[in-house]
Amino acid sequence: MFLVLMCFIMMLISFSFLVCITRGQPYYDAWFTHIYVTNGNDQIDLVSGGTAIVYDNQEAAKRLVFYNSGCGTFGADLYTRVYRDGVLQTTSSETHVSKGSSDTDEFSSILSGPAIYSYKVELWWENWGQHLLVDEKEFKIKVVKLSVSNWSASLLSIERGFESGDLPITFANGGNDYMYNVNVTVVDSAGLIVTPLTQSLGTISENGTKTAIFSVQASRDKAPKNYTLAFDVAYSDLRTTIHTETFQVNIAVASNPIRENLNYIIIAILVVTLCSGASLFYIRKRRRKSPIS
Repeated sequence: MFLVLMCFIMMLISFSFLVCITRGQPYYDAWFTHIYVTNGNDQIDLVSGGTAIVYDNQEAAKRLVFYNSGCGTFGADLYTRVYRDGVLQTTSSETHVSKGSSDTDEFSSILSGPAIYSYKVELWWENWGQHLLVDEKEFKIKVVKLSVSNWSASLLSIERGFESGDLPITFANGGNDYMYNVNVTVVDSAGLIVTPLTQSLGTISENGTKTAIFSVQASRDKAPKNYTLAFDVAYSDLRTTIHTETFQVNIAVASNPIRENLNYIIIAILVVTLCSGASLFYIRKRRRKSPIS
């Protein structure tokens, strides 16, 4: 009786194995039901493929959920493998999953960007020494890194105490995702008069450019020389985290002695003119009063 029971069990195991064999690889008696991946400050299910987005040096967590539908008579020893860009990253330990039950594997990594990584995850069944691939899925992770590039400011020279000059500043989004809520702010005016103090530029797309125009003026008491102004460029990433970068711009302040002393020059000219006129009038008057010889 014992031998008959053992033979029956072996037949069931063999039949289960043959069913999986006839399906070919990958075998679908067990499969991934969810692949949860960090996406910004949240997570996304990539079991059907797609791309998750994380920031540079942000920890990216992956949680693999798999279900055993029919592998093994009394369940199966299942494990997962994870590949990144074709290179094996990790292999989980085997875990026994009963038929009709699910289990989970978790792993995480810190990725550098800007880059896009291709992942493949595999579900394997260890069946009496045979390692059988039962399911596989692929997805991508985009690692975002933002930075300001191509900072450019026009050379500006202004005369102290007189009209202001326009300072156009142009820069680009050198990262691989959107810059949100971009603001350019004067953080060091070097004693010059700069308006406005802040300009909001909205959103800048990948490789997009924006221009901010500031008005700069120097009071009459500023020494004629080069001045260095500092500007902060602040922006948010997909996680609403704020980043700030600082840049400098040189402004030349010049003096114009004629314009600066124009009032004095005009007064001097008037005084000279009046004096000359008065002298000429006096001389003519004296000549008229002189007796004729």
